[in-house]
Amino acid sequence: MAQVGWLPAVLALRNCRSAAICGWSIAATYQKYTTTGPILPAMGYGEEQMRDLEATINNSDVDLVISATPIDLNRVIKVRKPMQRVRYELQEIGQPTLEDVLKAKFVK
Repeated sequence: MAQVGWLPAVLALRNCRSAAICGWSIAATYQKYTTTGPILPAMGYGEEQMRDLEATINNSDVDLVISATPIDLNRVIKVRKPMQRVRYELQEIGQPTLEDVLKAKFVK
């Protein structure tokens, strides 16, 4: 089984569509990728991105944060919401594989 450790932290959001709530880098991501849906992408782990992520989570109207990022967010930011870390594995069965799909979409 392949481990997929690069997926972004996921947060069920209800009202995070403005720069004032989300912070710039996350807001810009939603503007660029309009089909992102109700997840909160971690836009990097630099100091500014972590402050942005922390503010976004803490200002979101959610009951629970589901964190699927490979790092423990509670060690690097202060989240005032209940947070549950999840782990996952990917078992590919048949074709196309995840690698096939990603290469077809992103490799020119």
